[in-house]
Parts: sequence; C-alpha cells; structure tokens
Amino acid sequence: MNIEFSGLQELQREIERSLNPENIVNPTLIKGAEHLRDKLEESVYRFGLRKRTGKSEESMVIDEKIVDGTITIGVSNQANDAFYLYFHEWGTSKIRSRPWMRPTFENEMNRIIEIMKDEVRARMHL
Repeated sequence: MNIEFSGLQELQREIERSLNPENIVNPTLIKGAEHLRDKLEESVYRFGLRKRTGKSEESMVIDEKIVDGTITIGVSNQANDAFYLYFHEWGTSKIRSRPWMRPTFENEMNRIIEIMKDEVRARMHL
C-alpha cells in the first residue's frame, strides 16, 4: 500500500507566507497598540491630572516602525503640553508622581492580549 501526498511544498510555502511578520505579527501589534493608545487618550485625566488645553489626550502616538517584534506607544514630543506628562508619570523633586500610563496599561493588558489573539486568529483564518 502506497500513500502519496501532493501539494505539501505548496502548503509549506503558504504557511510560511501567512506567518510572515508583515502579514500576521505587525498588523497584530498595531491592533493592540491602537487599543492601548485609545485607552491612554481616555484615561490621561482620570488619575489626578487637570485638563487645561486638552492637548495631552491628543498627543498619544504609535511609532509605525516595528523593530524585532516591538512597537512603541507614547507621548508625541516636546513641542506641546504633553511633554509634561512624563513628569506627572514619574514625579520630580517638586512634583509627586501621578502615574496614569502604567495603570492604564496594567488595566488594559488582558484586553490587549484578547484583541491580539483575535487578530492572529482572523489573519490565520482559524
């Protein structure tokens, strides 16, 4: 009795193509990062910071460069009021720390994982 399989090389190539970081990993990271960015925007004033100009909630950015499976989310730059969010997060010699980024991340961590799992499943057609 002989069993012959055909198409295994094509199947292997398709699996390798679908597991390519550009097809699965990078879009999945972006999806999780977008959720966190949105939650950071919502929560920036919930941890004791006063809303003055509203620029802080508008300054959350996702770095589009994904390096070694890592994506960066943070506050835009020093050109706006959001620059001072760093001092509130960590404190200074004259300002007590009022963390807002770390608690938001910790509160959303499980949801981000679920969003990313769903994205992987969808992209792998599972």
